[in-house]
Amino acid sequence: MSVRRVTRFFEGSRAVQSLSSVQIKELTWRVSVTNNEVRVNLTMDGREGSVHARFLHVWAKQNGHWQLAAHQGTKID
Repeated sequence: MSVRRVTRFFEGSRAVQSLSSVQIKELTWRVSVTNNEVRVNLTMDGREGSVHARFLHVWAKQNGHWQLAAHQGTKID
């Protein structure tokens, strides 16, 4: 998830204040895993809020293109 895409999602009365990074591990030349921890502080209609979550994506290379094979997300309190 790019910062630019998230920022576009929260445009208007919403403002993204922070976002964290992505870790990538290539298991084989055809399978890769990304582990993302996301912390988003935002202002929505004048109210501040936050989201803290972790995402795991499994990517598989097929016909020369990377495709998302599995996705799992967990909200962290």
